[in-house]
Amino acid sequence: MTSLLPATHANRFPAGFTLIEVLLAITILGIGILATASLLNSSFSTTKDQQIKVVAIETASDVADRLMALQYDSNGIAPELSDGSHVPDDTTAIPDVFSPRLPGNTPIQWSVESWDADGDGNTDTASIAIAVRWQQNPLPRTINLHCSRAVERGM
Repeated sequence: MTSLLPATHANRFPAGFTLIEVLLAITILGIGILATASLLNSSFSTTKDQQIKVVAIETASDVADRLMALQYDSNGIAPELSDGSHVPDDTTAIPDVFSPRLPGNTPIQWSVESWDADGDGNTDTASIAIAVRWQQNPLPRTINLHCSRAVERGM
């Protein structure tokens, strides 16, 4: 059986792709791969930033839990809950074990402000502000946590 197409027509449409088509396909594929790689890099960076932020929040929460567990009643006030600014060290009930978990090793600080909430002349409420600071992507970062504590009065 013979071909119905002339021989010159069959040679004008060979099977396969031209060089231009291959180069164009490779270019489009390369742009797609670069865009995907850039997106992955950005998401990894964001994930790392968020992991550090979670550690800072957990650190502030842990310090708050430890401070809330200290004595603050009519029999006395723990030194860590006295008015003023404090940092963890060997003399406090809050050891300085948190800083190495954050970049920059900046210590945690907390400040306490006490007042007489009911006007009876006795200090009965403390406001505690905890600040966790670290250095990240050369900017300083801070997480602040505020909590209040009332004096426990014996009956």
